Amino acid sequence: MTVIDDSTRIRKIISNAKLTDHPEEARPIIEIEVQKVARECMAKMEPVAVRDYCRHLNKQLDEYFTRDQLDVLISEVWEEYEQKIRPMKTRPSSHLDDLEKEVLSWGDSYAFNFGISLLDGAWGGLMPGELGVLVGAQGSMKTSLAIKGIINFLQNNPHGSALVFSLDMTPQEFSSRFLLRDLGIGINEMYGMIKEKRPEYYEAKARLDEWENSRLKILGNRYRNRWTIDGLEKQVAMKLPSLLVVDFLTCLKKQGQSDLEAVEDIMPRLQSITQKLGTKTLLLSQMGRASKSDQLKGAIGGHSKGGGIVEELAHAEIELFKDAAEPNQQPKIIATVTKTRRGINGASFALDYHGVSMEFTGLAQRVQREKDRKPLFSIVNALN
Repeated sequence: MTVIDDSTRIRKIISNAKLTDHPEEARPIIEIEVQKVARECMAKMEPVAVRDYCRHLNKQLDEYFTRDQLDVLISEVWEEYEQKIRPMKTRPSSHLDDLEKEVLSWGDSYAFNFGISLLDGAWGGLMPGELGVLVGAQGSMKTSLAIKGIINFLQNNPHGSALVFSLDMTPQEFSSRFLLRDLGIGINEMYGMIKEKRPEYYEAKARLDEWENSRLKILGNRYRNRWTIDGLEKQVAMKLPSLLVVDFLTCLKKQGQSDLEAVEDIMPRLQSITQKLGTKTLLLSQMGRASKSDQLKGAIGGHSKGGGIVEELAHAEIELFKDAAEPNQQPKIIATVTKTRRGINGASFALDYHGVSMEFTGLAQRVQREKDRKPLFSIVNALN
């Protein structure tokens, strides 16, 4: 097959058409002939070479088609070929059809938020198939904020369920945090209640049982039996939670892995299972020493332990910072939205909380750093 042979055949069709009263009626036939040439090329050439051959053919036909018209004809042939080999949806309406089916299948338990209206409005929340990250140094109350979110989610979604991997603290410690919120006390006082067999403790425990109603499952590490991403994937696939919480991310690393190696392995797999099962995943991540120093200097974002891939693959990220305490006041917990696709990047909030029970109240105030920010660019006067 050569360009000359193909062009000679099609030229005859064009010449004959010009002898008629309606030469434009031959155009569909010429389009079919050009697409026939493209199909013959497809078996022998790469896509770009097919395009180049057909453009050269069009030159032999005195540019019968414009470049855009020719490209449309060629792309139609490739689409026809792809649909035979591997059907693909490409039209927006087809994707929107899939979106409609997906959204209608969510039921009531489709959104995850923390129950703190200002923060929720800024970070945009999590929808099924999305992954969010809480980043902060030790003591920045990441677990407390996660627990606030778990309670808000289960209380507002009666058919929702949550699976927690408590890998930093024991499942017993994590479970006790729910009672501290209810009782408004510290952990030592709760231990005293247990030793004294106080009825208030057992009443709070009964209330927890009643409202979570087997919808909250907490797994933790045991001596010489630690969870890795392999076990997490199996548990999530078996329990099919609406919400998955991992506290914290690098505790999933396998023996001998560095934090960086672990996160490079874990994050794509967490993203994959989150999307495949349509769950909502909240990851808690510690900071390295260098990141803590950066945070104190005012830099935000990309501080998750294990590298930038955490922020890269997350749909949303919130960074927590425990600010210095003012006289006669408890330290402020500052939440900054460092990544969002639906909210306000860079927005910071002081979250109100009860210090003893480590409970966020749901109230917040918009804040900004004390240090003035100077512009990096200035207008240049072209006349000077």
